[in-house]
Amino acid sequence: MITNEWRDFALSRSVEITNPTQRFNLQLSDRRATRDIFESEGERFEAMKVSEDGNVTIWTTHKVWCIIKHGNLDKLIFLPRNPPVT
Repeated sequence: MITNEWRDFALSRSVEITNPTQRFNLQLSDRRATRDIFESEGERFEAMKVSEDGNVTIWTTHKVWCIIKHGNLDKLIFLPRNPPVT
């Protein structure tokens, strides 16, 4: 599911998230991802995708962020966009 509207989502340290429903269930985890984590100094949120297995991709002005699962742990990485949107 790709959307241009932001939705807060759960970040997991102990529970394995395996689908979008679990990812958006904020009661599942004490940690959540909010829009302000990804927006700073000229970075603007543009779109987000939650895959069928619960992985998240977020596009901002200059970066593409990925939240990937490693067992029960979510890892956040980003790559620069090439070319960045101006």
